[in-house]
Amino acid sequence: MSNSNIPVLAFDLGGTKLAAALVRENRILERRQVPTPEDRSPENIVHTFTALSENWLEQVSKVAVAVTGHLKNGRVTAPNQKTLPWTDVDLTALLERSTGKPTTILNDADAAAWGEFRFGAGRGSSRMMFVTVSTGVGAGLVLENTLLEGAELGFTRLEDGTPLELTASGAALDRYAVRRGWNGARAVLEHAGKDQEAQILLERTAMLIAGKLWDAYQLLSLERVVVGGGLGLSPGFLERVRKYLNGQIDLVPAELGVDAGLMGAAAWK
Repeated sequence: MSNSNIPVLAFDLGGTKLAAALVRENRILERRQVPTPEDRSPENIVHTFTALSENWLEQVSKVAVAVTGHLKNGRVTAPNQKTLPWTDVDLTALLERSTGKPTTILNDADAAAWGEFRFGAGRGSSRMMFVTVSTGVGAGLVLENTLLEGAELGFTRLEDGTPLELTASGAALDRYAVRRGWNGARAVLEHAGKDQEAQILLERTAMLIAGKLWDAYQLLSLERVVVGGGLGLSPGFLERVRKYLNGQIDLVPAELGVDAGLMGAAAWK
């Protein structure tokens, strides 16, 4: 941040919620959140963000955004068009026109990585990877104290050629739960203690993710891997992953929770 005494207005755009916060250094001063509206056009999302930040704009130095999707020159293309029907949307220009403030944009996993690196479980390391295991599998990479934008883990390939997150993710567990007549991925976790098939699926999920973490750890000489996300932080999941790594990776749970993206976006640049 250019002046640490002046707050930054941070936005987090996700598939299920829009969050806004006033952030000063490593503290969230105020926070507001609403469900992502049914009308997910860029114009309506920007309108919703502007309304959500009412009475804050005159206090801030800039706007910072964490957004799901692929970024190029401030433009956003969402990987899941059903969740967010955006292709090459110039979100930077739209927000700068709406707020009158300079705007920076980060991928949500990159923003969370920077937040954890600066203020959370990544402190003290200079080479770390943040991995979110949720509906999909996202990653953010910090090497020599510098954020490398664009790191992807969920789309890396398994031996059969399928992307990791197609087989090992919350969405994959959701699909299995539907076949069993259960209510979502959480039900798979709940049944794993007494249902052998659910247990095998969960173990395979942990094993596949552990394999990718090991590859990244060795390839990039990482000092630490921070794991977040709904599935990643679910009871017992991290222990399952650790079991396949034999204690050879500094693998720790994320500390900032849902605020990691807001804090990371605000602190970047």
